Amino acid sequence: MKFSLDTKDIGDDERYHRYAYGHLSDAVRKLCVEPGMVNQRLWHAFEAINKIDVDSLPDNVRKDLKWSISEATKFEKNGSPDLETTLRRIRSSTGSKIASRILKAKTELESYIS
Repeated sequence: MKFSLDTKDIGDDERYHRYAYGHLSDAVRKLCVEPGMVNQRLWHAFEAINKIDVDSLPDNVRKDLKWSISEATKFEKNGSPDLETTLRRIRSSTGSKIASRILKAKTELESYIS
């Protein structure tokens, strides 16, 4: 999965933050209720996160999501960071840390838009 961020028609910050919050909520839901190991649930969570322009988010949320993306793509395939390769190689404890940061980002964004 490549992280291609679409920034067209974002509009004002508040509207975009609510849009992003919806996708982060979906990611957290997938982390909580999808069957399988954390690595498999992370794959589904990143399908939702991939729809967010991380650079358009508040600093603290952006920092957590960039860390999560970086950790989830730290191993390469054909010279490029790769989510699938990384999720196959990481331990469950690392997957849990990534999931925790995604939850933290969602909670921070929630307080920001409230």
